[in-house]
Amino acid sequence: MTTTTAADADAACILPRGCRGDADARCSLGLHPGKCQAMGCAQFHFWRRPCLRLHASRVRRAIFDALPGIGSRVRPPSPASNRICRDLLARVCEPIVMTSNLKLAPDRGDRRCDLLESRLRRYHPRFQGAVRALAVRHPRIADLAASFPALLFALAVPRRGLDPARAIACVIDGHALAEAAPAADAPLWLRKLPPETFARPIPRLPDGELFRRQIANHLPRSPKLAPTWLQLVADAAELAHEPMAAWIAREFAREPRRVKPARLRLICLWAWYSTEPATLGHDLIERPWTPDMRIDAARSAAEDWRTIMALHASLGRQPIADMWLRPGRVADYEFLPLDSIAAITDEAKAMRNCLNTYGQNLAHNRSRVLTRMRIISLSWKL
Repeated sequence: MTTTTAADADAACILPRGCRGDADARCSLGLHPGKCQAMGCAQFHFWRRPCLRLHASRVRRAIFDALPGIGSRVRPPSPASNRICRDLLARVCEPIVMTSNLKLAPDRGDRRCDLLESRLRRYHPRFQGAVRALAVRHPRIADLAASFPALLFALAVPRRGLDPARAIACVIDGHALAEAAPAADAPLWLRKLPPETFARPIPRLPDGELFRRQIANHLPRSPKLAPTWLQLVADAAELAHEPMAAWIAREFAREPRRVKPARLRLICLWAWYSTEPATLGHDLIERPWTPDMRIDAARSAAEDWRTIMALHASLGRQPIADMWLRPGRVADYEFLPLDSIAAITDEAKAMRNCLNTYGQNLAHNRSRVLTRMRIISLSWKL
């Protein structure tokens, strides 16, 4: 920034730049008149100086105007006018110190390191050492903490029987994640899960095309529930099929308190037999599994199916030989023994009772079941 002193201003007033001393000459500061004075019109030349000042992240333009003289007409230079001009220029041209309250933008490298460190800190404390040891091997591996936390965990803590060397080489060589993830047996839909999800080695997970489209809508909302959610999905896919895995993911994401992991095996077994029509287990199902069922209805139907299965396992296909009592009639009542599975299940369904649960007592000769029927005689007079 150039600073104009009072001596320079005085020299400019005495011999201004562009002034040739004749009648046609015009002074750049307006101190020496030309033809305009002879014509009787006042001319004012304004000296303006733009100044950029930073304030509160905005750029404002301040314009300082300096009038060369006082009065409506421009007069010939005089000691008084020279003094006024010198004072004005000294006041206008004094050094201006501009300060900015804007902070320098942090380095992108520092921000990246902070992001990776925060992601690494979110892994389970039990496996955080193994994850950090792998991350320091190469910057591209460390970048997985931000781009694909599940893949980094799968490489650092592989499940039994999985060799991550090929997947690590793919990451270091800069291959796409779509090529490195299959080498580590990590589905791409795991990319959306946070680091808190992985509290144990990642099991085998379903990765069908339809499943990938469905599972994106049923991800857990809370990182605290993510480990349980992932284990339920893996168990459902192993015990039943991919549609069942997507269903349990939806039900747990919707109402996590109603989903009991201890009951999952029974529900998955019932759901698997629901899709196998050529089996005995399918024939004993009264209400098969469908994807639109809710968790409470599925649990109730699975419990009923287990009761029927226990009855068949206890009694078998043959009727009970020794019923202790013979069928007979007393007064208006007839007593009939229930000696087969079909008779017991029909009676339980008609009376809506718990007769189906007596299979073990019948098999061990602790109980016998008979039904009582009232006989009503009708007579007509002709």
